[in-house]
Amino acid sequence: MSVYLGKDKLLKKGKDTNVSHNVVKEMIKCLSGRGHKLFMDNCYSSPNLFLDLLKEDKMNCVGTIKIKRKNFPKDVVSKKMKKGDLNVKCANGMIAMCWRDKREVLMLSNMHHPKNQNTGPEKNEKPEAVKTYNEHMGYFLI
Repeated sequence: MSVYLGKDKLLKKGKDTNVSHNVVKEMIKCLSGRGHKLFMDNCYSSPNLFLDLLKEDKMNCVGTIKIKRKNFPKDVVSKKMKKGDLNVKCANGMIAMCWRDKREVLMLSNMHHPKNQNTGPEKNEKPEAVKTYNEHMGYFLI
C-alpha cells in the first residue's frame, strides 16, 4: 500500500506516461510477468499503459476509458449511435470500442478479440469486453 505524502519524484509523469500510469506500474510490480488480468476504471486506463502492461509485464487489461485520453481513437464514437450499436477499432494488440446502451460506454482492452465483440442480431447483448468488465468490477460503472 502506498500512502500519498505529497509530490513524489518516482511518480512524476514522463514523456509517454502520466501519474496514474506510474501509480499502476508501481502497484503491480510484484505481479509482473505472472499472466494476471487487470481491470480498471477510466481514472487509470490509457492506451500507453495497456500497451506497456502487455509488453513489459505480460498483463492483460480491460477498462473503461475517457474519450480525451492520449492515443485513444476519437473516431470510435459516433453521434448517430443507437442503443445496441457498437464501433470497434484495433491497433497494437488492443481494441478500443464504443457501445451504446443507455449511454455511450467507452472501453479499452488488450485481452479481447474484436470479432468476439459482436452484440448479436437483437443488439441487446453486451459485448464480451463489457461482460468481462462487469463480472470482475461488480457492475461498478456500467
